[in-house]
Amino acid sequence: MNTKASYFLVVALAASLTIAPPTALASEKPEDVTEAEWAMLPPYCPHTMGYKGHVQPHISKWNAVMGEGFFHMHHHCWALIDFHRAQRSGISEFERRQLQGRALGGFRYVIKNAPEDFILLPELLTWVGRSEMVLGNAKGAAKAFNQAIGIKPDYWPPYYHFAELLNRKGQKKKALEVTKRGLSHSPNAKPLLLLFGELGGKPNDIPKPVAKPDEQSAAPPTTETTKEPSDNSESEQIVEPRTN
Repeated sequence: MNTKASYFLVVALAASLTIAPPTALASEKPEDVTEAEWAMLPPYCPHTMGYKGHVQPHISKWNAVMGEGFFHMHHHCWALIDFHRAQRSGISEFERRQLQGRALGGFRYVIKNAPEDFILLPELLTWVGRSEMVLGNAKGAAKAFNQAIGIKPDYWPPYYHFAELLNRKGQKKKALEVTKRGLSHSPNAKPLLLLFGELGGKPNDIPKPVAKPDEQSAAPPTTETTKEPSDNSESEQIVEPRTN
């Protein structure tokens, strides 16, 4: 292959890597992770497979707490490191998107491989939504937040970040409605209360807490609530909690 052909091949490959959307492939462990980065991870991360290159003796304990999905959670912990690295100042836009795309792939990988009733699915989906926000995919972010809300209506983070998304798009009224819905399920969430006020909400407008039927919390999530929805779904629709 001549030099000119080799050059165009390299350019084409680089372009495909740059614009290709993140997939649910297994993420790689970030390089040169600092002690400060390890310290900011959730408390279960030190017990995931391969933490700091070692096999952890408490994997079975956490596996009993979280279920089979914990086997894949080292990818989530690595994705969190990439996500936070993508927020740093002083890095190029290319590097930022590369880190964020890799984080998104890690979150999706765990969702794809964990059981459908995995206890951390709402959290994972919220991180997917936050990653999509950074990458500029508002529709994908809205879908992920709605999925998280549908699985666990009293988990406040997806309401908060969904409202942030809508407000940034100039849809302040819809953002306020999202915070109100979130407060009806999680009335003591301080970040939601603060955002509600910043969006112009009045104390008298805070809704009364919604009752929590026992069967709602006991029912496992369905495939439709945990997997990617179809493209024709309404991305800005707040889903109603399942009652079956």
